[in-house]
Amino acid sequence: MQEDQPLSDLLCQILEILIVICSENTYYDMFATNMVHLIVSICLNLMQTTPSEAKLILNDPSEFVNVALDCCDKQKSGTVKT
Repeated sequence: MQEDQPLSDLLCQILEILIVICSENTYYDMFATNMVHLIVSICLNLMQTTPSEAKLILNDPSEFVNVALDCCDKQKSGTVKT
């Protein structure tokens, strides 16, 4: 659950583009050089718990578990975390 859906959609598309580009041999060295920065500075920050998810933990724990299962297992919601 993202706070800003258009931003979430944009970030998902950017990550999908990066996945395609990094599989190309032409760009592999660039990604290998910057891999740690991409993972630590971008990917891990995108996985932070949002304020709405924090409320969900308290107000509807079973729905939060469903969101967590989607992030970790199903990956069908199309959010940045999946």
